[in-house]
Amino acid sequence: MARFYVLWAGSLVSLFGATMTAFLIGILAYQKTQSTTAFAVVLVSYTLPAILLSPVAGALVDRWRRKTTMVVGVISVTISTSVIAWLIYWKGTWDWRVCLAIASISVVDAFITPAYFAVTALIVPKEQLVRANSCWQFNFAASAIIARPLSLLLMRFINIWGVIIVDVITYILVLISILLVDIPDPPKNPEDAAAKRLRFSDLAAGWSYITSRQGFVRLLAYMTMFRFAVYMTNTLFSPMILAMGASTRTLAIILSVGSIGSAVGTASLAAWGGPRGRIFFLLGAGSILGVGIMIAGLSTNSAWTAFGFLLFSVAGPLGGSCSQAVWQSKTDPAFQGRVSSLERMITQSTLPIACLVGGSLADKVFSPMLAPGGLLAAILGRFMGTGAGRGIGLLLVLVGLSALIATLAGYSSTRLRHLENDIADSAELSSMVAARAVENPAPVIQERAVANE
Repeated sequence: MARFYVLWAGSLVSLFGATMTAFLIGILAYQKTQSTTAFAVVLVSYTLPAILLSPVAGALVDRWRRKTTMVVGVISVTISTSVIAWLIYWKGTWDWRVCLAIASISVVDAFITPAYFAVTALIVPKEQLVRANSCWQFNFAASAIIARPLSLLLMRFINIWGVIIVDVITYILVLISILLVDIPDPPKNPEDAAAKRLRFSDLAAGWSYITSRQGFVRLLAYMTMFRFAVYMTNTLFSPMILAMGASTRTLAIILSVGSIGSAVGTASLAAWGGPRGRIFFLLGAGSILGVGIMIAGLSTNSAWTAFGFLLFSVAGPLGGSCSQAVWQSKTDPAFQGRVSSLERMITQSTLPIACLVGGSLADKVFSPMLAPGGLLAAILGRFMGTGAGRGIGLLLVLVGLSALIATLAGYSSTRLRHLENDIADSAELSSMVAARAVENPAPVIQERAVANE
């Protein structure tokens, strides 16, 4: 765990810097252009390239040395971030070329994220994986609480490009943390090692690995719905609060309560180390997530809305930590990059869908239904109220209900419930395949699937 904590500490520092940069660039884009499109382009630049490149990046991460991948990746991100600082300093205002530099960071992130995921599975004992992933989740929660207000404070003294230079310095600290740690590489499949070029079979291997294990298929389906509920709620919650007449101060307080709850929850799970039955804990978190979303959507009282959002904010990272631990502990190290990248691509692809579908449904379908005199005003208005924001609340209730239905389906699936017993641990599987590789120097994916069964 000592090696993990060195990497984790470096990541925490860099995430603070990256969050400050992303937050301030989004604000700068909107202030200088007065265009929500500019703000949206910044968001897309940070996310879309990584999602699209995930399958290729995962296959390459499995072929390359993990430490080299991480070092080169961090150096590349440092250079791109320095270019952003230079563009803003040189132009003195917003420049669309900043989005190109942001997109290059997203491209590199497609390689760094699965590398960190795979390295965590290699250096952390199986029984500590929930703790390790809770530490990663804590980084995101802590940065959400501290980094944004800190960036606004620093911008008063050193300007925005000065804050980005601070981000560059944090990446240097990350590079040092990686260089200090001895990072092993898993045994290579002789077929992969002999191949000089990336083949289509390399890209398809992650999908084949998942589909040959029905428990993984069920987990992937459940986490896709889980993430969709999270992204839909994040998309709709703030507009609902503001539409109901709450001040930005009230919204900031509710969001802060959620962020603090998320940080405390992940820190507690990290200190505990996590449960033995991680699938049941994940499904329990999904139940709390759905209930929290429904409470937040139903209530017109700020205190109850904050309570619902708190349940949602705590359950999301806890469920994510257990899910990641299951993937890491049950995936052969030689396939960690491909499997993690594919899982990430599928679940995170629901983010742009949630943003587009959520906003359109809220504005064009659900808000008119609960407007005074609307189609459902007489039926649901007595429970939820009518007017601005109540249609969004109804949509959130349906999102929470969908999360609960998906969780019930998960409980009813024996493949998902028994996944941890039915699929062999990654360390056990690797030793079996390594032993067979001595006799047969060209093991294939199907042999690994047979060993798992």
